[in-house]
Amino acid sequence: MIKFLKKRVEMLSEKFAQYEQLRVDAENEDQAMSCGSFNPRFLAKIRRSKAFSSH
Repeated sequence: MIKFLKKRVEMLSEKFAQYEQLRVDAENEDQAMSCGSFNPRFLAKIRRSKAFSSH
């Protein structure tokens, strides 16, 4: 039973970490767009490269 609970806690921690990374990425993207430092095509290229590297 303890092993099961530990495994569940690990799974939840991983999911939370993934969610946090997505949230931070979206926030950084919004900041980049608002200050005009990147153009939308460049941001799309970054998103594609992140999606490709995460699989």
